[in-house]
Amino acid sequence: MTDPRPAAQPGSVPGATLQLIQNIPAAGFRDGAWMSPTHFAVAGDEGVWAYDVSVAIPRRGPLGTSTDIQSLAYLPARRTLVLGDRDGLVHSNEFSGRAGFHVDVGIGAIRTITGDPGGRRVAAVSDAAVCVVDLETRYEWRMGEQGRAAAWLGDGVLAVLGPAGLEVWDCETRGRVVSIPGNSSLVVTLDYLAAPQIVAAGMSNGEVAFWSMAEDPPQSRGAIRQPDGLSALAIAPDGTTLATASPAGGIRLWRDFSPQPPAPTEASGKVLALRFSPDGRRLAAVTSAGISLFALQG
Repeated sequence: MTDPRPAAQPGSVPGATLQLIQNIPAAGFRDGAWMSPTHFAVAGDEGVWAYDVSVAIPRRGPLGTSTDIQSLAYLPARRTLVLGDRDGLVHSNEFSGRAGFHVDVGIGAIRTITGDPGGRRVAAVSDAAVCVVDLETRYEWRMGEQGRAAAWLGDGVLAVLGPAGLEVWDCETRGRVVSIPGNSSLVVTLDYLAAPQIVAAGMSNGEVAFWSMAEDPPQSRGAIRQPDGLSALAIAPDGTTLATASPAGGIRLWRDFSPQPPAPTEASGKVLALRFSPDGRRLAAVTSAGISLFALQG
């Protein structure tokens, strides 16, 4: 394969491993988001709960909603937890004292939600479309069938992968900045490695394809492959470390992007979501059996 990092990008430290801290049994969760380095929120058919993982036996408490929640994202700049449910509603739990919001984005069950770095906008993704919500103006921009996965490249700059391929949009002007034809039928998730300016697209067949946004026009930078398929992908806060998971529960940590896959570390069940803590020291896997917490070593 082609190393996805630009030639000028220093190599990351190879040999990083995951050490299992504990498995927390709690079936029914679908997604999760770190609210701090010690508090992890999870969402599922019983609403949203927060776990304090700073203690040996994590304490958990409800976060004020019992609705069936499909996805969530935490916006540190606003101290806001954004929730997406099966009916296409996007709403918030506020921890800043400001009034919450409740928006019907009209695109069906929300599969994923992601917020831009400044916390002003969120992108809600369903199996049918992407909708961007401006949290300051409450303006909604439904992007039709342009995306099945989305990732923020910066404040107001959104990459989507859909039937037309990879596209990058400026949300201020609603103008398309980049368009790269491609097949998105297998896409599971999209994310962004900020340090090398690389978009990573995870496919259900296990392939993770890379495009360099540092080049004009953006160029393909090859791919890596997660054996046994791919169910989740996450980028660490350092902007260079990538975690992938298979439906069988094997998690791999990539830092040198070698074509030889790293050895897997097993989670407690099928991995539904992967999330790095804000300090990059922990990785949480939301699984069919609960939550698996790992420490990064090396």
